[in-house]
Amino acid sequence: MTRAVQAMGKAGFGKKQAVLAWLKARADEGNADAQYAYGTEIQYTGNLTDAVAYFEKAAAQGLPKAKYGLAMSGMVSGERKTSLLQSAANAGDARAMYELSLAYRWGRGVGQDPAQSRAWAEKAFRARDRDVLLSMGENYWTLGLTAMDRARSNPALVGEGQAAMRDAIRFYEAAHGAGNESAAGRLARIYDGSISGFANDQLMLKWLTVEASRPGAPAETMRKLSEAYEQGRGTPVDLMKAWFWLETSGRYGEAPGHTAEIWRRMSPAQQSMGERLIIGCKISEYKRCKV
Repeated sequence: MTRAVQAMGKAGFGKKQAVLAWLKARADEGNADAQYAYGTEIQYTGNLTDAVAYFEKAAAQGLPKAKYGLAMSGMVSGERKTSLLQSAANAGDARAMYELSLAYRWGRGVGQDPAQSRAWAEKAFRARDRDVLLSMGENYWTLGLTAMDRARSNPALVGEGQAAMRDAIRFYEAAHGAGNESAAGRLARIYDGSISGFANDQLMLKWLTVEASRPGAPAETMRKLSEAYEQGRGTPVDLMKAWFWLETSGRYGEAPGHTAEIWRRMSPAQQSMGERLIIGCKISEYKRCKV
């Protein structure tokens, strides 16, 4: 079933329609995974009523992800939504655990209960779903920033903001460990000095390097890494690496004009090494840009 959905994502329109028809046939035969997969596909084409009907069928067979899909469809609410999320979470669905954590934090469909919110957050952490871990990190990052902003007029909130930011770090690190490469950039953002109490040039450099070295890394990450090497933030000044990363950041267009200025300050040996590295980077179509 998973292969069919993956194939549909890569297929042209005609083949996609054929796969969709195959999924529908399996769903109408009563296959719960097919019912969920078919419902998910047609949900995003605007056919929400039919999608929910297939979610209902799969949920009735006990499929946890179908219960989650039904709960988040927007077509159920209140006690039933909470019950569906609870059932899916108890069966191991990390997304449902995350939603329950938010529900108890903000009192959405349930009474506010910080202890329950934390308990479901920890269960989501242990489930090790890389996308859920990233979302949890984003949630705590936002909570931390909000508390720190309010702490300007209420200093008592500083501790709350810092605690939330430490949770963000924990979830981001777990997300990266579980295979979510986007988490590296989030960690670099925490340590870059923009958040009071968390400035750490060595850790910023570490996570910028991890982020910049992955295929499809944002050009802005490479520019920040170049700046760190040029200014000696978390590392001795290294003009060759500063030039390399700034030059690499221009892969989608022209590199920033500052590249030429760094080049002029480099020694002939640094220029030679930089040229060899950038050629290798371009040969790999920017998929293996490391220094």
